[in-house]
Amino acid sequence: MRVTCYTIQPKQPNVGKVLRWCWEEGKVDRMLLALRLERNRARWQASCPQQYRTTLELFGDSVINEELASGWPGTTLHGAPGLVLLVRFDEAIQRIVSKAGPRFSDWMPDEKRSLPEDICLFRVGASCPTLITTTHENDAWLLTEKEVELAGVSKCRADEAHDVMHSFFDGPWFCRRWRGKK
Repeated sequence: MRVTCYTIQPKQPNVGKVLRWCWEEGKVDRMLLALRLERNRARWQASCPQQYRTTLELFGDSVINEELASGWPGTTLHGAPGLVLLVRFDEAIQRIVSKAGPRFSDWMPDEKRSLPEDICLFRVGASCPTLITTTHENDAWLLTEKEVELAGVSKCRADEAHDVMHSFFDGPWFCRRWRGKK
């Protein structure tokens, strides 16, 4: 069967409903989150330190790994890395995400929440992610072989689907590792 790309209106659908669909229909078991970094005294650190603290407070022991990356699903950086965090995804994490930011547009740093950005969901061993978001641009997509019937979700145009299907990498977690200086 062929993967179909669906676009998600970032302010309309409830994050919880989309994540539940990904959990039940996509059998996802991993979540990727991203934080922007800046150089401080020869070290990379979170541009918004509270964002990193909030991420660890929310997901704690479910964080499996973190890595510097120059790209992750939906995003390519030039000149500076981002920090991607790999999180074990289950129903408890789904509830945490839904409560912390009920709309995808909530998932980026601001004065109120300091949430990480660019949620991505996938199943270990899958050939592509199930959910890709670029929350800083108010974009979100589902990639699936199944029919999706959720409010605020519709099939992508062919040109958009092509771009989304080429927005992730062959590397671990669909990311491109940072090759620059640590």
